[in-house]
Amino acid sequence: NMPPAGQIEQVPDALSSAPFKLAKLQTRKDGSTYRLAGPSRETVSGHYLISRFAQSQHNWKKADEHLSYVLDQDRESYDLLKRSMVLAMGSGDLQQAAARAEDILKKEKDNSLASLIMGVRALEQNKLNEALTRFETMPDDDITAFTAPLLAGWVRAASGNLVADNFNDTTIHYYHKALIA
Repeated sequence: NMPPAGQIEQVPDALSSAPFKLAKLQTRKDGSTYRLAGPSRETVSGHYLISRFAQSQHNWKKADEHLSYVLDQDRESYDLLKRSMVLAMGSGDLQQAAARAEDILKKEKDNSLASLIMGVRALEQNKLNEALTRFETMPDDDITAFTAPLLAGWVRAASGNLVADNFNDTTIHYYHKALIA
């Protein structure tokens, strides 16, 4: 039985930072009472589901926070580690993404996304030689075929080398080559 319209207080948002608690006791017009309950965030599955929901709502920061809790409970899950790295990067937490990337590269040294993140972190730390090495030695796959020449070209430009070579024959690569030259 649902209470009459207007009598329900809103259940806490699944993305709020406050822990879920039972909602305030509500009273119907007939005098009977009811209580609405929010989902529990104190379970691994609850955190995982909230993470998935948060990501579907484009709230990558909350998604990463909740997935990090799950990962803390299951440090051996490689799939969770990779997902957490992507969520951390998507939420703008480069340090967390780089920490996850380091763990991934220990298990899978040819992971191009982890290598890309490590190169970006080297750039952020103004370690241009390290960044260039990362970008030039990234494994060959779809993501690196497009991004590695662009990033390496800009790192060389930042180092004073304005010779724009090693770019692909695409419009966006030509555009960046022109900007660098």
